[in-house]
Amino acid sequence: MSSIDIEIKLDTESQFYERQKELKDAWLKAWPTGKRYDVRCLTGGAWDRSSSLGMFASLGEAIERCHQDIALYGCM
Repeated sequence: MSSIDIEIKLDTESQFYERQKELKDAWLKAWPTGKRYDVRCLTGGAWDRSSSLGMFASLGEAIERCHQDIALYGCM
């Protein structure tokens, strides 16, 4: 068995906080309220988990998606 030599380079503290700020800014650009509403359903598309029907910036959009036609698969 061969050995694997992995080198891990840690960010400096300033790099870490800069990356955190960039990630937070990207999140708030996509989800202005700071909240994301995930809609999931047991459609039968996957045997071991629910299927994602989307991610929405507002509760109203998420509820609207729940009321739309949902394709069911398999024996459902």
